[in-house]
Amino acid sequence: MKKLILVILLVILLVISGCISREIVDETGEINILFCPRENCMEFVKQKISESNEVRCAVYNLRSEGLASILKSRDYSIVVDKLNSFPLKGMEYATNRNFKNLMHNKFCIMDNKAVITGSFNFIENNQNYDNLVYIESKALASNYLDEFDELSERKFGSGEKVKYPQAVLNSIRIENYFCPEDDCEQHLISLISSANSSIYFMTFAFTSNNVCDAIIEKHKKGIKVLGIFESSQFGKYSEEKRFKKEKIPFYVDSGKQEMHHKVFIIDNKTVLTGSYNPTKSANIYNDENILIIHDKNIASLYLSEFNFLIESLKSE
Repeated sequence: MKKLILVILLVILLVISGCISREIVDETGEINILFCPRENCMEFVKQKISESNEVRCAVYNLRSEGLASILKSRDYSIVVDKLNSFPLKGMEYATNRNFKNLMHNKFCIMDNKAVITGSFNFIENNQNYDNLVYIESKALASNYLDEFDELSERKFGSGEKVKYPQAVLNSIRIENYFCPEDDCEQHLISLISSANSSIYFMTFAFTSNNVCDAIIEKHKKGIKVLGIFESSQFGKYSEEKRFKKEKIPFYVDSGKQEMHHKVFIIDNKTVLTGSYNPTKSANIYNDENILIIHDKNIASLYLSEFNFLIESLKSE
């Protein structure tokens, strides 16, 4: 009897601590993936916000008079990073001023039922290589609304664990996490460790020893690894040095357009994307978000972008 009581208490503690998966929400809705600047991500953002009544946005960088004008005509609330230099005249907004961390998210929630997220900063004529994800899901919208509420209350660099860590949309399993509270780095490492055939990545900044360790371990076991680094982020702690040492192949984008993706593609069937770069700051200090999408068709879209960038680099 005592053992049974102990087991019950243990289960309760695990549920409270979030160690047992909560119910997975099953929904249907639109999923749209855009790759900027080949596709006009800013016009897409403007269109979706124009079609909405209530909009909540947490945006690292908002520099667009057109988007600002559209937001003013809606029931809007916005949070921007303290480094945002665009004058948001006549607009109310929250910011992380007096906090050391970055508010590095780039997301909007429309009418409590759809989310725009990804690596794309909301800058007019933004020519960087980015991706933008639009998802119609009340469960994911609820997650992002919870995060937005924390940010708007100036709870930067902290917060509650995500409400719905997994959702199923159109039979596609999607994981959703926020840094630092959900330990984005560990979710990425777990994903890398699950690889059976290939790991492809395109990352703006990459300084995480732990993530690099996980990739090196898989490389030594014969898993194919290929990455794209952005040269403007090379420095003392950048992991491309260890890739060279371990003879892991990679490409470097050093063009005028920054390679601003934060993407990992595993086994041609799973994609991690969002605002999170594999860095210590992104994992434990900044406010970030990630999606892990388990779907071959969506993975193929990201693979096409990956291959497009590699072919572009080969021709330079």
